[in-house]
Amino acid sequence: MKRLKRGCIVKIGIVLIGVGLCACSTDASPLDGRALDSGADGHAGDAPSVDLLAADVGKTTDAADDQASPDGGAEGCAGATLKSTAVGSGIVACIGAANTVSQCKASAFCKAGWALCSASEYLKTFGALAPAIPAASSLWIGGCVRDGAAPFSPKDGVCSKCAADKGPEVTVSWSCVNTVTVDTATLHVGIRTSSACTFAGVNQNQSRGFWMAWPTTQLTDGAICCKKP
Repeated sequence: MKRLKRGCIVKIGIVLIGVGLCACSTDASPLDGRALDSGADGHAGDAPSVDLLAADVGKTTDAADDQASPDGGAEGCAGATLKSTAVGSGIVACIGAANTVSQCKASAFCKAGWALCSASEYLKTFGALAPAIPAASSLWIGGCVRDGAAPFSPKDGVCSKCAADKGPEVTVSWSCVNTVTVDTATLHVGIRTSSACTFAGVNQNQSRGFWMAWPTTQLTDGAICCKKP
């Protein structure tokens, strides 16, 4: 599969995805993107590729969101079938099946006494260090960078809704180490985990972290949960 080169622009949509791409060497961008580099199992490594994952593009409704998550899961996680990985003090990665949850339902992965980690909670621990979760997994964070109008620095809390509303196409993500950017016309854009550093929402220092801007209707594998005080 061809690789993106520096300076390429990736365009993300909710149902249809267009990609502005260039062929180049394999050491191009460290932009994480399970959606930017798809493997046979629907996941990816950290090197982006030419094609966005078609399976992810189509799974933009809540049809797969209703994964059962009864109490009884591992520490911090709701659901006995979920994988739990401690990634920090009072922070746990709750991982379910691949591509099963939108941001609006991600909190269901957190057990009573725990909650979806806010953007500021996540940034405090993972502003300069990638979370120790499986490289192929992407998990929702309780943060929002676009909610109906222009993008902004990551705000605590999920976006107001998970809907395919569209507006002007804007840049919502910048690689920390090169000129690769991600554009979208989606009006509701949250944040998910990333094994590579990006600026989310705006290209400013306060938005730098190991996360990625991600349309709220696009599906991830679970959630990052924080223990409540």
